[in-house]
Amino acid sequence: MKRRESFRRRQLDDQNVLGLSGWLFTDLLLGLLIVFVSVYSYVNLEPEGKLDEAVDAREAAEGERDVAVDAREAAEGERDVAVDAREAAEEERDVAVDAREAAEEERDVAVDAREAAESLLTTLNKGIEQNPYCIRIPNVGTGSDLPEKKLFIQKRLEQELKDKNLADREVGIALIFAVTVKGENGTGTRGSLWLKKQIEEDLDYPAVFKKAVLRPFLSYDSSDGMVGDIKMDLYMWPKDGASLATENDKECKDD
Repeated sequence: MKRRESFRRRQLDDQNVLGLSGWLFTDLLLGLLIVFVSVYSYVNLEPEGKLDEAVDAREAAEGERDVAVDAREAAEGERDVAVDAREAAEEERDVAVDAREAAEEERDVAVDAREAAESLLTTLNKGIEQNPYCIRIPNVGTGSDLPEKKLFIQKRLEQELKDKNLADREVGIALIFAVTVKGENGTGTRGSLWLKKQIEEDLDYPAVFKKAVLRPFLSYDSSDGMVGDIKMDLYMWPKDGASLATENDKECKDD
């Protein structure tokens, strides 16, 4: 009897131990589950917050980049406007420079003409004929160093003097006009300066210019000739006993 009770008591104790073990195992699993869920929530929620921060930072950086791009485009637009304004200013400056140079050239022509007129008046008071003889030498251009070209111009001048019956006369004043055009294609007074130098330095030139006052000019009038020609207005010393006044009231004498 005692054995049965002892045996039954042992069975109950074994069952109680197994039951307690089961509950302890269950509690252990439940505790591990709670720990796992807590760790998972911490691990996953914290990176998600950082991800949002990264997205916000990226969007802010893109916004700043767009602002920088807009600013760069605006700066480039202002630069283009400045470049256009500078080019327009340079073009206006070039036009002003050209106009100033043209005005200075015309002023120089006017000054030379005035000086020549004053010299002419002074000489007229001393006895120069009042009306000039006009001759034209074609195709002189700006002159030449070629002997054959220089000889051709010299002979042509001599022939013009003979045709006007001036070969035995003396020139008082010779106004030498180089026929040219305005602008950068013009030759200015180079042709008349060259001929003046030839007359003054070349002893083979006609003696009629020995006592002459030579004045080089330019002329834009090519109505009765060609650009590159030389036009000369010759004011002669009068012949002995001749009157300074002439009946010929044309611009130039014919004979």
